[in-house]
Amino acid sequence: MRPVLVQDSFDNMRSGDLRFLQEAARLGPVHVLLLSDELAASQSGQAPKFPRPSVYELLLVEYSRTQDPTTLDMVVRSVDAMIDGGIYDQVGGGFHRYSTDERWLVPHFEKMLYDNAQLARVYLHAWQVTGNEFYRTITEEILDYVVREMTDPAGGFYSTQDADSEGVEGKFFVWTPDEIRAVLDGGADAFMAAYAVTRHGNFEGKSILEFVGDMDQRSGLAVARHKLYDVREGRIHPGRDEKILTSWNGLMLAAFAEAARALDREDYCRVAERNADFLLCELRQENGRLHRTWKARPEQVEGSGEAKLNGYLEDYSYLIEGLLELYQTSFDPRWFVAARELAETMIAHYQSPDGGFFDTSDDHEALITRPRDLQDNATPSGNGVATTALLKLAGLTNDMRYVGISQRSLEQMQ
Repeated sequence: MRPVLVQDSFDNMRSGDLRFLQEAARLGPVHVLLLSDELAASQSGQAPKFPRPSVYELLLVEYSRTQDPTTLDMVVRSVDAMIDGGIYDQVGGGFHRYSTDERWLVPHFEKMLYDNAQLARVYLHAWQVTGNEFYRTITEEILDYVVREMTDPAGGFYSTQDADSEGVEGKFFVWTPDEIRAVLDGGADAFMAAYAVTRHGNFEGKSILEFVGDMDQRSGLAVARHKLYDVREGRIHPGRDEKILTSWNGLMLAAFAEAARALDREDYCRVAERNADFLLCELRQENGRLHRTWKARPEQVEGSGEAKLNGYLEDYSYLIEGLLELYQTSFDPRWFVAARELAETMIAHYQSPDGGFFDTSDDHEALITRPRDLQDNATPSGNGVATTALLKLAGLTNDMRYVGISQRSLEQMQ
């Protein structure tokens, strides 16, 4: 997606939005990051729109450092727009992959583990910064969805939930007025008004639920949403990609572990511990190296599956981050020990002589060039997460070698 120039972003803006974006641009490059497909796109018609959790996290950190209200306002505008739109599953929780329009209404209905792992932490951190209980609720709805629909009996997390069922994209998620009236009876009109359900619909003659009410209405409609969820469970579900990726599981492990600590949710801690056990038992080899992927065998004896493919940098760095979050929650030393062992393996096999890390190991199959991605994309940069994890290890161990490696890595990103 091309960056949007600040001047481009001002095209077709209302005067209030123009002033807002001019102020953001004045405050510096951190604030301009969101202009590309968040605030600018909402007015100038750009689509599709993808959530940008790394940017939201950066802005939350920037706000914590500066207490600048414009910084926080940028995040709040973005995260509020997403949870009101159809990109968020208003009945079952969790985010779809992206919005096909400019206002988060019509999603591509696939759900990705990595999106929901990152966004769960975004809303958790937004709750911690603002005190807005609704953000806490969204965090819990995301994680509860993952427990319910994306967790293997062995403890790993599946990769994706498909967009279509019965060969029709979105069929599982959309509603007609008659379907809602059949479930909610006398409460149907209030629900349909709050969620913009109409006779003509907003997606191929049916309605994607989009919240247009106020927070009091949303709380008051919780029972109605549960009733619709129960009925929706009787529909044919979208399929799943049930392979388990070390990297994406590391992201979700970190989300559950941090949420367990921040929200005082012991059940989330148990989910995280079970996932960490699974990853270390099933995806770590006897020599300490990681496999990238695992999938249950067709006969599906619990825990019986095949792990394969060499791990990449992100497999190590994301899992180390997840294990360190879990250690900070439970203080069980086995998670710290495993994180440090994996960090030493990562340093030994992925570190570049000039600083930073390669995406592939030193004994990976020969490639034309050995890749080294320094930028966040749909998932965080393996280099960025590795650097963060090593700085955390330095703080926990007082081993300044980790600081030196991190500093050299940061030099490659400047």
